[in-house]
Amino acid sequence: MFIVDLLAGIVELYDGTVELTDGVSSVSDKNTNVESVQFVIQTEAVEVEEAVTVESDATETLSFWKKLLKLFGLN
Repeated sequence: MFIVDLLAGIVELYDGTVELTDGVSSVSDKNTNVESVQFVIQTEAVEVEEAVTVESDATETLSFWKKLLKLFGLN
């Protein structure tokens, strides 16, 4: 069975190589002056959400000791 599968794969590979050699293309038959093919894919626009900034009106000035207590969660 292994030899049969191998032979079938070789035949499929050969057929694909012949097809490529024949110049398979997705270009219209009307367009005969083609050197390369380019594809364009269009997707939905990517939208970036604006970052929400929170402004605090009451800014508390912390002393060194208050900052130290807050650092250790004691405030």
